[in-house]
Amino acid sequence: MNKLPWTKQAWTIAKIEMRRAFFSKRAFWVYGLALFPTVIFMGHFASVKFQRVRLSSGAPIAAVLLDSVREGETDAEIMQRLGNPASDSSWQSRQRVRDETDPSGITTHNIEQGIEARYIRLNIMRPTYSNDAAARIYEFEVYGDADTNLALNRPVKGSRACSDREEPEKAFNGNVQDNWCSREWSKFLQVDLGEIVPVRRIVIKHSSAAGKPENLNTAMFNLQASNDDRIFETIVNATGSRMVEEIISYRVLEYFDGKRRATLRFTDGKLASINIHSLLNFEEDRSIFAGVFQHFYLRLAIFFGCLGIFMNLSYNLQLI
Repeated sequence: MNKLPWTKQAWTIAKIEMRRAFFSKRAFWVYGLALFPTVIFMGHFASVKFQRVRLSSGAPIAAVLLDSVREGETDAEIMQRLGNPASDSSWQSRQRVRDETDPSGITTHNIEQGIEARYIRLNIMRPTYSNDAAARIYEFEVYGDADTNLALNRPVKGSRACSDREEPEKAFNGNVQDNWCSREWSKFLQVDLGEIVPVRRIVIKHSSAAGKPENLNTAMFNLQASNDDRIFETIVNATGSRMVEEIISYRVLEYFDGKRRATLRFTDGKLASINIHSLLNFEEDRSIFAGVFQHFYLRLAIFFGCLGIFMNLSYNLQLI
């Protein structure tokens, strides 16, 4: 049986092992790792190209006009001086905040027609302005023709309390530092005035009246009255503690002077921030490429690539 010369055998073995090392499934992840930075830079180039086309849809403005923009100017003033922007977007945000005219967290409900009743009932539909499901009332006061609290220390009942220290009586003891709390599906609080009396005014002290967060104030409730604890008449329709809806308007204008993009952000019509930067910055891109090459290729890709190749060779040698 003829044998190949040892040089030819060595070369054949080397070709087989190189094919296994560099074209096996184990080695393909190394090539993907090596091409990853190229994909990043190609994506960056495509993004810059797209932005340039988009921003060039309008006439470029003079650089001196772009540099004249100052914070505090209105959007109308800037558009009058710079002209129509390359991009214009606007939106609004809404949030519940406390009414500035009622900072105490106390709601006063005057019964204009007046009513005579023995039982006063508070029904809570929405306990807070947050996701907290617990209703909290710190004081519940009922007044007639005089300034005497008719509900003070009177017999009460209500939906099951959150704890033994937050029973319904806590809302009628004259102390705003403790409270009634309930997490029941149907939340109510009711006081027995002892006899049928004129009711002219009802005062409810919510969470912020005791120094607690405003978003724990009662969001929606109504008040009812009864003479026999069976038939109740609604005397105050669904209302909430004094929270108002604050609407903030935002607007973003983009301008382009042929080289630089300016992003102008407005809040309620006033310029809040200015961001002017070159669309294509070769010095910055060169620094980024140098960093990627040093840290990714020299330290990461080559190290793990060589490690994978040698591990693959070691595995193949064990099989021989």
